[in-house]
Amino acid sequence: MIKKALLMSTFFSLSLLSVSYAGQIEVINKNKKPLKVKIEAEGDKMKETLSSHIQEIPAKESSMFNVEPEHLGGKTSYSIKGDTNPFTPGDSCNKLDVKNDYRVTFTNDTMGTSCIAEKIEKVVDKDASKEK
Repeated sequence: MIKKALLMSTFFSLSLLSVSYAGQIEVINKNKKPLKVKIEAEGDKMKETLSSHIQEIPAKESSMFNVEPEHLGGKTSYSIKGDTNPFTPGDSCNKLDVKNDYRVTFTNDTMGTSCIAEKIEKVVDKDASKEK
């Protein structure tokens, strides 16, 4: 009985230590073409291999997904870049954090694709945070 209680206590303590954050991203593609979005961990490209992931967003549509440190090789800071065409420059939004939620809008302009990131404040349910 004591071993079981000790084991459960250890498991509970370890689970508290491994708190994982996930930032939710809503990507809005205002372009008339599909958008390739590259999410890449931020860091020194000369000294380390940075994790990245590519997601395709259809034309004139939006998509939601989570970005977690596990997707970024354990890093918490990342950038998101959007391209509709390999021959025109795509813009990127930098210094995003997995602890925050963002609405990222990609628009078409004369020079290529522009990126606008807006941090979305997380809504806290006051009733859920009260102790009963």
